[in-house]
Amino acid sequence: MEGARHHNLTGALMVILYVLENISKNRAEEMKERLGGLVSGSNADKIRDVIEFRN
Repeated sequence: MEGARHHNLTGALMVILYVLENISKNRAEEMKERLGGLVSGSNADKIRDVIEFRN
């Protein structure tokens, strides 16, 4: 990983996803779908506001 990913949630999620893909492709896909649902649902604006406030 490069840059700030060493110290943020994106980097942690990437590591978890990498490990999960090596254990179970199905679980990795499920995680991707659930995370995608979180950021594309009705809470997406709230999540963006928090992320932008922290940066």
